Amino acid sequence: MIKIKNIKNKNRNLGLELLRMILSFFIVVIHCCNVKNKILFKLLFEKPFHVSFFFLTSFYFSYNIFLSRNIFKIKLRFLRILIPYIIWPMIIYIINNSFYIFFGLSLYNKKLLFKELVIQIILGRNYHQVFWFQFNLIFISLLFTILSFIIKEHFLLILQIIGIIAYYLQYSSLNYNIFFSYHDNIKHTVGLIVEMMPIAVTGLILKSIDLLEKLRIIRKQSLLLIFIIFILILHIDFIIRPKGLLYPGILINIGAILLFSFFGIMLINEKLNKNLIVIISYITKYTGGVYYLHTVVRNIIIEKISLVNNRTYSGALIIYIICFLVCFIGNTILRKTELKYLFY
Repeated sequence: MIKIKNIKNKNRNLGLELLRMILSFFIVVIHCCNVKNKILFKLLFEKPFHVSFFFLTSFYFSYNIFLSRNIFKIKLRFLRILIPYIIWPMIIYIINNSFYIFFGLSLYNKKLLFKELVIQIILGRNYHQVFWFQFNLIFISLLFTILSFIIKEHFLLILQIIGIIAYYLQYSSLNYNIFFSYHDNIKHTVGLIVEMMPIAVTGLILKSIDLLEKLRIIRKQSLLLIFIIFILILHIDFIIRPKGLLYPGILINIGAILLFSFFGIMLINEKLNKNLIVIISYITKYTGGVYYLHTVVRNIIIEKISLVNNRTYSGALIIYIICFLVCFIGNTILRKTELKYLFY
């Protein structure tokens, strides 16, 4: 029986954790399903707020690390990102090539070259494309860290200016024109820095004003207003989206703010049943690991399970559950080492 006291939920926002899980499943759906539902298609492809939400959330909860310039916590942040970023591509490279050499089997229908591994680790995108996100997370986090030490008093002001410049580069199409002709490994990694930058800055700004704490004061009114605005921006295109690479424009940022705010104040831990807290705490684990592994799991089982091969939602759920179980087993074995970050 699970002991309630062992669940560390004091500093966990269960609403945001629940949204992480939902959006992680959405990402599996995007990469593994044929999406025919019009509303879901709009939410996943036309207005992909899931990407901006994860990016915004990462920087929201890192604001105090940058502001305090705590070396230990900064190192820990980079460790959490770099371990999966470097080690998973290496593991995939070794497994793919071993199976190809000894059994004639491959995740990518070929033997991966060492050059491809190097490109993957440098850019976060080659044969394991999902790490473009971590590439941007690492690059922007490093930039913010350097600026936090160089410009102490005006750190947030400078970042706001950088965010505005990034939007100028988007809406003027300069960023698009520079990177559009490049190979996808450049275009969809380095080229996305300008599109992700304002979202990262927004995360820091929202934490600097303690947004969630302020919204909790008028919680019911906030939930209603946020819901109405979200429905409006989902169905009405009243904000211009500039020509971009994948995630341009301020609308992507606004959608992330609304999702973050709504789910951030939706659940109040103190009013929840303890058993419900336990359930939410456990089923929302390993969303990072699911993201890292879902395309690999898909490639392994796609020929063996018809629901996956037919790109059904049930197939996406099977992939999610397998990834979750792999992460659970891996974390159980490695939880006392830094390799546990492979699964979070």
